[in-house]
Amino acid sequence: MLQSQNKDLTPGGGKWEAIDFSLCSPIPPHTPHAVSVSLPKWIDNVDYEEGNPRVTEKMKSGYPRFCVHESVKKLFESIVTKTGLQGYACFGFPSRRVANECIDFIRRQSPSAEPRLAEYNIKPKNEAIPPSTLVAVLVPQELYPLAKAFWQHTGEIITSRYAEYHLASDGLYTKPPRVSTRYSKNVAVETTRDSEPDSYLEDRYGRNLGIEWAGKAKLALRRRVAASLQDAAGLVDISNVYLYPTGMSAIYNAHRLALGILGNFKSVCFGFPYTDTLKILQKFGPGCHFLGSGEDEDLERLERILEQEPILALFCEFPSNPLLKSPALGRIRQLADKYGFLVVVDETIGGLINLNVLEVADIAVSSLTKIFSGDSNVMGGSLVISPKSSKLTILKQWLKANYEDLMWCEDAIFLERNSRSFEERVRRINGDAEALCDFLRSHPLVKQVHYPKFTTLGNFEQYQRPNTGYGGLFSLDFHQLDHAIAFYDNLPCAKGPSLGTNFTLACPYTLLAHYSELDWAANYGVSSSLVRVSVGLEGENWLIKAFSHALSCIINEIPDASL
Repeated sequence: MLQSQNKDLTPGGGKWEAIDFSLCSPIPPHTPHAVSVSLPKWIDNVDYEEGNPRVTEKMKSGYPRFCVHESVKKLFESIVTKTGLQGYACFGFPSRRVANECIDFIRRQSPSAEPRLAEYNIKPKNEAIPPSTLVAVLVPQELYPLAKAFWQHTGEIITSRYAEYHLASDGLYTKPPRVSTRYSKNVAVETTRDSEPDSYLEDRYGRNLGIEWAGKAKLALRRRVAASLQDAAGLVDISNVYLYPTGMSAIYNAHRLALGILGNFKSVCFGFPYTDTLKILQKFGPGCHFLGSGEDEDLERLERILEQEPILALFCEFPSNPLLKSPALGRIRQLADKYGFLVVVDETIGGLINLNVLEVADIAVSSLTKIFSGDSNVMGGSLVISPKSSKLTILKQWLKANYEDLMWCEDAIFLERNSRSFEERVRRINGDAEALCDFLRSHPLVKQVHYPKFTTLGNFEQYQRPNTGYGGLFSLDFHQLDHAIAFYDNLPCAKGPSLGTNFTLACPYTLLAHYSELDWAANYGVSSSLVRVSVGLEGENWLIKAFSHALSCIINEIPDASL
């Protein structure tokens, strides 16, 4: 339990006194579908990465692509039992296409593997609820890491609400399915039970629509995303907006889309990205060129590559996570027009309303799990085709033939509810984060503040919308590792993976994302002492007091620390 000695350090006059930030508790607390988990001390993150049972045995939930939710595990274990394939591991996916791609991924790395499929269909009695599909990939236990890697990298997952819906459908497991080792021989077991979802804590105030409203919720989500990306020419048409179960799923499908329309060429990863974006480009298709600094020298390297070979697409973040760099999109667009490749921009950190990347990107992707939702209790992603793209027609034609709506109904309901206030929240966080970063930048114990206002500012402001800000994410670097540890351990806020939450959330980013490759990350300026912070709604005064407190603990706990 967080028990601050200083009432001024707790928002709302002691509001956090009762919030559980103990090891491995869900973030937010008491939330059955929380998408973060508390790792309150630096050593907790180290022990998690090293598989120490002190942490791993307590871990019941976490970020869903990395930590399989207990409800999802229960569903997978039930499938293994009913199929009789003891000694096998199971991962379930929301469509046969995704399951087949998982099998392709496994077989590319283990050619002798013989994964098996079992497919289930549920047809609810309530016709307003669309039928749902669960396709299970079953593999011997030794291949579990490969199936898990596909789940993590692609984000083509089933969510905890999806799993609970299937578990509640008693008829789903009345008999074991026939199991096949061939793609085309899967036999579906259908049920007609109309299952009602459990009553969640999030429902308690009656703010959620029933599941039968999911179609309209998705329409509202697409309209909301489109409206946030409007430019001087007006609104983006909602027909250009596509929803996905996670942000990584949107990135993965942007890569599928590029391969589908342009052919089997390498991509370019421009700048140091969030880890799984690079993994997608490296492990799916013919690979990629990694230009990790994302600055002018990499533009020169990019031109030399383009003179030698065609490329499929350039993927970048604007700004990047965790260094908050903004690449020179204008120059990238010029090269794309000259050489014919796609420009795919992940603008998650921009919060949809701060930036206008569709001026230069063919495709914009975003994780709606983050500030668009804010409540850290639901996953989602979006992919938007720019109306200005020269490849608009062929992009939309491919999506018309290949797009699958795999966002689970209940997730859409929660995401629609959460996102109603996202523009107001983004604007509030913009101002508070900027004030906090200004304060931290002047502090002698802080080596560097990575924030768009201080990092490649000219590139960022070229695509910044009027009367907006720099977003709520920043990273701190310290002069010594022990300074970073003391700061992190004493920071009185939620600490765990994810970002874009309505509450301030911190993590030792490099440990969680690159623990097995720390030296490699350091080569690109992502140091082991990096602390990434996502600013919430606590307010400027509280934030500065809280961070001042953590900085003062460096001086108190480390004898040679000096101002």
